[in-house]
Amino acid sequence: MKLVFLTIALFVSVSAFAQAPNGQALYDKSCASCHQQPGADSRAPNREGLRQFSPESILTALTTGNMYRQGYDLNADEKKAVAEFLAGRAVGSPTPIAESARCTTAAPSMSDPTKGASWNGWGGTVTNTRYVPMDKGGISAPLVPRLKLKWAFGLPGVTAARA
Repeated sequence: MKLVFLTIALFVSVSAFAQAPNGQALYDKSCASCHQQPGADSRAPNREGLRQFSPESILTALTTGNMYRQGYDLNADEKKAVAEFLAGRAVGSPTPIAESARCTTAAPSMSDPTKGASWNGWGGTVTNTRYVPMDKGGISAPLVPRLKLKWAFGLPGVTAARA
């Protein structure tokens, strides 16, 4: 009886101290063949591209997303280890905001929305033309190629979005 108890205690203690999976070793074994140096015609992101994803996004891709088949043979702990290795941070950690994403100037004061162009409804007019004349919109066709991105927004933890 003591031998059985000792064996069970030893098994439980060994299981409790089992090493966490090595994310880099799993990546090297299961992922690197496509992601380490993807070909020009490949849709696979390289390591630097994968680092831009959150660990949650990578974990989702391995579990139910685009990489489901590749992650099929990995258990939950191994998938998590790969995701954390590739993202460079732990699952559940806050998404860092790049300094380049922060505004460097103060926000301009709000103007009076009743003055100037008015877009009231889905298409701008009752006939849904989606057209604003130059005198109201302030831009003509030749100016379009010279437009520069003024602002953008991101969706943390999202790998694809549709509208």
